[in-house]
Amino acid sequence: EKELTTAFDKKAGERKMALQNDIEKIVASAQEKQAVVETATQDCIDRQQLLFNKMKVEIAAFKAEITNKYKEHLELLASLPDAVPNDPSEIAAAVAFQYDHIPSIEQYVENPQGFDLSEPVEEPAEVEIEAEEPAEKFLETIVGKGFVINSDEFDIDSEEKETQEEN
Repeated sequence: EKELTTAFDKKAGERKMALQNDIEKIVASAQEKQAVVETATQDCIDRQQLLFNKMKVEIAAFKAEITNKYKEHLELLASLPDAVPNDPSEIAAAVAFQYDHIPSIEQYVENPQGFDLSEPVEEPAEVEIEAEEPAEKFLETIVGKGFVINSDEFDIDSEEKETQEEN
């Protein structure tokens, strides 16, 4: 019985050691997987934080751009003259005004040659003006008047850009 007990204890000890080794391997494997998952999670968090920060920068730039446009529009509106007279009677007269008749040009233009101004004048035939650089001439005319029409289509040098910005 002693031998059987000793053999049983020995086998039980071996089995216990084998199970402890298996447990240690499983725990080590789980710890490695945990480390990999934690690293992947941290990497994902870092990437999301970078994307979030990028979005905040883009939103700030957009907000600044919109604010500048809004300020430009407010300045433009402030530069427009008030079209409404201050006197209430003048306002009422302006609102109630209607054309009784269309004024005749003869009231305002002297006619020493005796032309008949009552008949409409024929429009002259279209004359095609050839210019070496029509787009630049057109742009100079527009910029000189303070208008900007789709300026991306024209090659504007820095002086013309400054003139546009000033106007």
